[in-house]
Amino acid sequence: MIIDIDTLKKHLEAWRNKRTVFTVRGLPDKNFSPLTSHVSQQTFRNTELDSASQNKILKQVQNDVKDGKSVKKAAFTLAEVLITLGVIGVVAAVTLPTLIANYQKHVTVTQLKKAYTEFSQAMQKAESDHGLMETWDFADFDTAQERLTYFGENYLFPYIKIIKKCIPTSNECWADNVMSLGGRNALSNNGTRGSFVTANGYSVYYWMHGSGTGLVYYVDINGFKAPNIVGKDIFYFQANWGKTSSKQGCYPYGLHFTTPYTRQSLLNGNGFTDSNYACKKANHSTNGLTCAAIIMLDGWKIAPDYPW
Repeated sequence: MIIDIDTLKKHLEAWRNKRTVFTVRGLPDKNFSPLTSHVSQQTFRNTELDSASQNKILKQVQNDVKDGKSVKKAAFTLAEVLITLGVIGVVAAVTLPTLIANYQKHVTVTQLKKAYTEFSQAMQKAESDHGLMETWDFADFDTAQERLTYFGENYLFPYIKIIKKCIPTSNECWADNVMSLGGRNALSNNGTRGSFVTANGYSVYYWMHGSGTGLVYYVDINGFKAPNIVGKDIFYFQANWGKTSSKQGCYPYGLHFTTPYTRQSLLNGNGFTDSNYACKKANHSTNGLTCAAIIMLDGWKIAPDYPW
């Protein structure tokens, strides 16, 4: 009497996904693999066993699988592991720099937009308390320092959460040796200007126009942290009020002019009022001043042609 091979196959199929190989005692040089059931069938076709022997073998296979005996688990060879690690290393080397750069760009835009929004809202709140911007006048002060101090204490600090302010500015509020996109020294602490650090982590370096009709300010979106480069983590803005020929309100530099400039002119300097202010890498200390304008024009994104 020969045991039904389908019965044995049914039991073996139950273990198909375990990726194991079973060695059956009593059948020399024969293996039963749940992943290759045809081997088991062929083995029994070519082996003359009585019913008792086949039942014994079947029971042994079932018990061994159940108890975890006589099981050889599949494993990777050392060569396979090394090849896999090598492939992973190559893929990581190719993709990681791009992923990191994209993440840094996303963080930069998020922090820049947040700082710009908060500063603009502060000016709007000041306008609610002190009248329309077009009526503001800070000309009647003996010194630029007095004008700057008065403006900060009455029109700015009450509307932004400040954790430290420096008037005159110092390296306690603003990083020394800020660089331009072209690698030139662009900005350092000047005793006639002010700076402060906000609760949201960004720093501001600012001074007023000589006529008192506006404010020039730089925003360092990550405070004292590197790289401290205009166009990377430091961006240039202007706030205008009173009798001025520029737009009233807060704008990235380049967008405050009443005569609009194209994105391309702000990016490469062609046709711009001062090409050295453009958002490009060149050998000049003012390169990068229009970079915040480029990011805003691009819908608060850093485009592929941005000089990152």
